[in-house]
Amino acid sequence: MSEDRLGKDPISSLIVKFSGPAIGALIAHALYNITDRVFVGRAVGSEGLAALSLAFPLMLAFIALGLVTGVGTSSRMAICLGASDRDGALRALGNGVLLALIGGGVFVAASVAGMDFFASTQGGEGRVLSLSRDYMRIVLPGSIFSVVGMTMTPVLRALNRPNAAMGVQLAGALLNVGLDWWWVMGLGAGVKGAAWATLVSQAFMALCGAVMVFRTSRVAPRHFLPDPALIRRIVSVGLPSGLTEMGFTIVIALMNRQVKFYGGDAGLSALGIFFGLDALFFLPAIGVGEGAQPIIGYNYGAGNLERVRKTTWTAVAYAVGYFCISLIVVQVFAQELAGLFVKDDPELLKMAAWGLRVSYAGAPMAGMSITAGYYFQGIGNWRAGLLSALCRVVLFVLVPLMVLPPIFGITGVWMALPVADLGGCLLGFYLVSKSLRSISSRGLSGR
Repeated sequence: MSEDRLGKDPISSLIVKFSGPAIGALIAHALYNITDRVFVGRAVGSEGLAALSLAFPLMLAFIALGLVTGVGTSSRMAICLGASDRDGALRALGNGVLLALIGGGVFVAASVAGMDFFASTQGGEGRVLSLSRDYMRIVLPGSIFSVVGMTMTPVLRALNRPNAAMGVQLAGALLNVGLDWWWVMGLGAGVKGAAWATLVSQAFMALCGAVMVFRTSRVAPRHFLPDPALIRRIVSVGLPSGLTEMGFTIVIALMNRQVKFYGGDAGLSALGIFFGLDALFFLPAIGVGEGAQPIIGYNYGAGNLERVRKTTWTAVAYAVGYFCISLIVVQVFAQELAGLFVKDDPELLKMAAWGLRVSYAGAPMAGMSITAGYYFQGIGNWRAGLLSALCRVVLFVLVPLMVLPPIFGITGVWMALPVADLGGCLLGFYLVSKSLRSISSRGLSGR
């Protein structure tokens, strides 16, 4: 593990080098969601898209757990490596993997037991509810592979292997595309085929990631001994990211219910199209934050404040710049993008295109709030990260989702997202600026 370059190489080139694989890995992960929806939308129709929308919040719950373990473990490893504590980094790895396996098992049991209730509370009924049940019965028991895979990829970046992290995700995603085509289109297995494709490809990704991590790290059995204090540090640092994702599980469940009320099953289908494309247009900015995090963590551990500051603001600039480009693409090509999922349904196409345009109106402002979260994870400040995450989900998203739809109908559902982007931007800028001033005045003490 040659980490010295994180403290010496030019920051812009480091962010590009680390963010590129992170973006590739995230886009690869997004392909699971996109390809399922594209093939199901064309083979099964709008009811299949609506069924996947009902299942999506539970899938996010597993991603949330993977973020807790992956972000928390990689952040702790980066700080330890910056302080030349390699044994501490390996103990963080062992305890993080242990946490992923135990937590994933608990999540599987809870989600399988409650999937019917969860889908019905979102407004699922009739054939849509039945299709959603078919999908979840297959994919949920294997979702522990998603947790393990999402733990391994940030760990690979912390071990200075960002290209390996991207390769693992990309291999799993390409396998998912091929299996989706075979099961959904070739065999006509519908949503069940999409579920099997996701399960098998995520298992493959998790296995490949684990093999690469353990070959690189030379972890020993003693590193897996439970350390309650270390586990608390991992959870506390990863919790803001996990709670943000878990919060969006609640947000999306509420959005499903609102679009069902104001737009019927067509609204659920339009929301399914939105979230299929949202992963593609939103995740690269998260990749910039993920790429910056180990650089921030290493230099924070090494006591180099100036590089911490420069990395943070450079990452903000890159994320905002990307969102400006994605905003233009969505506004100009919304109709064509929605058409990837829709076949011979002009009303659904129109509804989905309008939803895309409204939802992305505030996208550039999200660059600040996203980077703020990874900055706090990098320096191990879980309290500020948690405050930012909770405010974004509870104050900036849930409140508009309750207030705006009664006034503007289904358009009010879409409007809640740019409102959240504005609030998250203002809060993120304030918290990051205050934190940088604080650690400057105390000389990075108390790491």
